[in-house]
Formats: sequence, C-alpha cells, structure tokens
Amino acid sequence: EDDFFDIVISDCVLFSCVDKQRVIREVYRVLKPGGEWYFCDIYADRRMPDASPNTEESVAASLSLAPYWNDFLSMAKTAGFHDPRVVDDRLVDLSQVELADGAELRRLFAATFRLWKLNNLEGSCEDYGYTVTYCGSIAGRSACMRLDRHHTFRTGQRVSVCGNTFRMIQSTRLRPYFAIFGDGAIHRGIFKGCGMSIPFQSDQPLGSRRDTSGGLTGQLMREVPSVLAEWSTRDVCTWLSHVGLEDLVGTMEAHGVSGARLRFLSHQDMKNSLRIARPEVRLQLHSKLEQLRRDYGERTIADESV
Repeated sequence: EDDFFDIVISDCVLFSCVDKQRVIREVYRVLKPGGEWYFCDIYADRRMPDASPNTEESVAASLSLAPYWNDFLSMAKTAGFHDPRVVDDRLVDLSQVELADGAELRRLFAATFRLWKLNNLEGSCEDYGYTVTYCGSIAGRSACMRLDRHHTFRTGQRVSVCGNTFRMIQSTRLRPYFAIFGDGAIHRGIFKGCGMSIPFQSDQPLGSRRDTSGGLTGQLMREVPSVLAEWSTRDVCTWLSHVGLEDLVGTMEAHGVSGARLRFLSHQDMKNSLRIARPEVRLQLHSKLEQLRRDYGERTIADESV
C-alpha cells in the first residue's frame, strides 16, 4: 500500500539484495510523506567487477554484494530520499574472512542511515536563518536528542540549522518535540560546516575521528564547560549522544552522573554503581572516557578487569 508507514526499520538487508534500486524505491513508496527509513547496512569503499549474485554460501560471497557507498547515495536520491544522513558507522573487521584466490580486499563499512521522505529537501545544506530548540520531551531523551552524527540537540538550547535539517524536524514526527523559529524568507548561502567527500568517519585516521572516538567536536566544545569537573549531568548526556552512546543517557540521568564523577569513573563503578551489565558496553564507555580525559588533560584510569 502506498504512503502507509510512518517508519521502516531494517538491519543488514539491502546489501544482500540483488536489485537494490528496487528495494529503495519500494521503501520510498510505502512510507508516508514525512516518513523515515532508519536502517543499518554494509557498504564498500569501491565498485567491484564481481559484485553479482553468487551461489557460494560464504561470508565473502555475501559481502561481495555490498554496494559502493556513493552508488547507494545516488540510488537513494534517485528514489526520492534526498540528503541521506549518517547516524554512525564503523569499519567491518575482515581479518577472519577467507577470500577466494585472486579476490581483491576492499574496505567495508557498517553504517546506520536516516532517510526521510520529504520532497522539499535540497541537494546541499543551505542557510535560511532557521533556529530550533529541543524541548526534551522524548522518552529517555530528556537531556538531548541526536538526529544524526552532526546534529545533537541539547534540551533548551536554541541552535541554528540548515534548511534541510529544519524540514526534517518541521515536516516529520519530530515536530512536536521542537520549538522552531524563522520563515526562510532570506537565503544566506551555503550552511557553514556542511559537506564531506566520504560520509563515513571511520575512513579517517583514528586521531581525526573526534566525534566518535570520545573526543571533543567543535560543536560539543561550544556546548559544554571547558573544565570537565564543571560538567552537569546534562552535559554528560550531551557528550554521550555525541559519541554514539545515547543508550546510556537514561542511566547517567538516573544516577545523576556529573563531570566531577565522570572524571574518575572506573569499570567497577560502571558495573556496581551504575549497573551497566554488559562488559562490551563498559569497555566502549571506558575507551571513550579515556579519550575525553586526554582531551581535558585529566589522569587516565587503567583498563582493569570488567
């Protein structure tokens, strides 16, 4: 049925499909205007001549169907999903994958995208003087709300946004959670800070991946105090959303974790005091905390047993 769903969610479906353009068109068709496709999938850093159906039942054969990331973006835009937004991404570990003789190794990315069915999105991020304020009313997201990798909205803070981001809020299910300002009457040119050659941050050298490694992006540095000990619980939650740990926001809020406590948070604190049960989550939080402490010139804490 056309224009039926508010949201479509999928996980590693597209890369295994032969006719990817048809899949994207069908998702666009069944979404309501203003609807969203939220999904994680696998993408390659280049086109490969052998990217064709393969009856061999192996991981390598399956991954050979992963689309070149720029081809995927072109297919998405052709279908009507203009301005695809990356939420997060990581390099796929291929160290245990057995390749056929003569096969060329290519880098693969696991990336989460948000694609909106909005007809009025532009090809670039343009500045019309729009500003928005997140009201903090989404359940479990009282401190901040993460739209995508470049946009984390802190509750009560009025921020400038490009025309496309404005429309992703104004014309979708997100509208009730924001106060919006501006009539878009005056175009001010390209929105500063938009645009990059490849959308996946994990393609960059590790030291430059500031907003996923746990370090400070320029946007975050403007939002939080310059002294870690002065961070409020809301600041801590904003940082968590910036580094892809928004699932821990509720935990930090429930325990009132401020910057003063964050400075010395250890694995045992995470396990015993904060009740973070999964070891891999504690390890991830510890890694990002260490980068944060280094950025602030704080003493690092040994990676003790989880």
